[in-house]
Amino acid sequence: MQKTFRDTTNAVLKKYDLTDTSYMVLAILYGSVDETSTASELSEACHEKPANLTRVCDELAARGLIERRPKPGDRRAVMISLSDSGRALIERALPDASSTVTAAYAGFSPAELRQMADLYAGLLVKLNADA
Repeated sequence: MQKTFRDTTNAVLKKYDLTDTSYMVLAILYGSVDETSTASELSEACHEKPANLTRVCDELAARGLIERRPKPGDRRAVMISLSDSGRALIERALPDASSTVTAAYAGFSPAELRQMADLYAGLLVKLNADA
């Protein structure tokens, strides 16, 4: 199911030259205070390994969609910010991505959606306990 969902969103994001992971980075930054996050916080929020997040951020930075700079007071930490170009791109892609997700859940009743959320939450607790 996860692969099918990812393939579906990647197909929608392809016209923006984004993958689900690069879209997630831009979307998280877009929703963050000052459109900025540390690399470690972004890695955790995206549920991506730091090495993969670095690769994705390298690609986004090369396209001018994000900017990196040292964190004031801690040069080991990297701050990642959305650029003007990145903001413009996420604002164009967001409606398409959102409508795709909304359409996937459209046939479920509110009770079914609550049950699904509860089941996923329980699975997440179990997976985290086993890790």
